[in-house]
This record gives sequence, C-alpha cells and structure tokens, in this order.
Amino acid sequence: MARYEKEVVNPLQNLVGGELARSLLIQIQKLKLDIETAMLEMDQILKANEINFAMLAALPALFITVILASIVRLWLRKDKGAEGSGRAARLQRRLLLVDAERKIIEYQVLMDQQVHLKLQNAYLSSKSIFLMVQSVHIQQGILSFSKLEHFSF
Repeated sequence: MARYEKEVVNPLQNLVGGELARSLLIQIQKLKLDIETAMLEMDQILKANEINFAMLAALPALFITVILASIVRLWLRKDKGAEGSGRAARLQRRLLLVDAERKIIEYQVLMDQQVHLKLQNAYLSSKSIFLMVQSVHIQQGILSFSKLEHFSF
C-alpha cells in the first residue's frame, strides 16, 4: 500500500513508466474477486432460504385447505349424531329409537282408525244395499202377488 501511495504522488509519470497501472489492475481484480465472493455468499444464502420462501408462499393455501377440511368434516359429522361409543351417543340412539317407536305406534293407530272407518262404511253400505234389495224384493213380491190375484186358477 505504501508503494501505491508513492506512485500516486506523480500519477502521469508513474502511469506510463511506473507500477501504478499494474497496482490499479491488481486492485480492480481484488475488488472483482471480493464482489464475486459476496455474490456467491448471497446466492448460497438465497438457496438456503428458498425452502423458507416456498413454505411461506404455500402456508396460506395450507391454512385455507385445513379450514375447509374441518368445515366439511363438521358438516358431515352433524348428520351422524347417533354414532359413537360414549354416553351421549347411547342416549342419542335411545332417543332415536323412542322416537321411531312413537312414530310406528302413531301409524298403527291411524291404520286402525282407517280400518274401523272402512268397516263402518262397509257396514253402512251393506246395510243400505240390504235395505234396497229388501225393498226391491218387497216390491217384486207385491207385484207378483198382484199378478197372482189377476190370474185365477
């Protein structure tokens, strides 16, 4: 460095005939090497952090996927309220069975009422048919009796 300082005192003379040109080229080469070394180090740091950058880019998509999956799982689980092995699930199954039994009994009562009404209607309609047949028979009997009166044997 002392040599360089001596030659800088008379730059034009030392540029043509001295070591100044050579020192400048060496200094430029040293700077170039330092810059390349720094660039390589930065490139290595960026490559090491590339995984971090990729994970940071993928994290929002991962969070959205997890949230949607949990929402869908809760929605599907809502329909399966009686499944499981705990007390709450057993109680739920019992309540479902009681409700089903009540619906079956209501259906049977309704069917019995309909059968009873059908039998009443059938009884009333058969009674009305019987009365109609009886009245026709009576009318035929009267007619046949009056025919017999006209004919004398």
